[in-house]
Amino acid sequence: MKVKLLIFFLAFWMAPSVLIDFVAAPAIFRNVSNIEEAGTLGMVIFKAFNSLELALSLIIFVLAFSLSKSNIIKKPWLILFSALVMWAGFFRFYLSPSIIEINKERYQLSEESEQFEILSKEHRFYHKLYVKMEGAKVIFLLVGVIMVFRIREEQEI
Repeated sequence: MKVKLLIFFLAFWMAPSVLIDFVAAPAIFRNVSNIEEAGTLGMVIFKAFNSLELALSLIIFVLAFSLSKSNIIKKPWLILFSALVMWAGFFRFYLSPSIIEINKERYQLSEESEQFEILSKEHRFYHKLYVKMEGAKVIFLLVGVIMVFRIREEQEI
């Protein structure tokens, strides 16, 4: 039962991640004419989702840890699930708040100011980091789902 729950929570995390990253976020920036409003809307969505991700990562880790005690999941796989908890925490408590703060400061400045350009470079750095880490996270989640499916198949044999 715990293996099925683990698959459910991994898929429950991965599906909205893909939907938000590849459908919702691009649609926001394509359809909202004001870049400031689009950025604010995007960050509201991501910040809320980051909280859900952190909760899901903790549930997944607890399930995986429990399964490792039963020797169903090998202990080295706990590294993947630990990394997902740290990943979610980094997004929730550092990366998203940093981008939000930079945007708040940036939108208070004139676009021609030197400080605006400095903050824009910092924003681009964090945004690129966010995008790369999102892609890696989806890959980690996919690896987790595949690994847990294989464990489930082994149990059924």
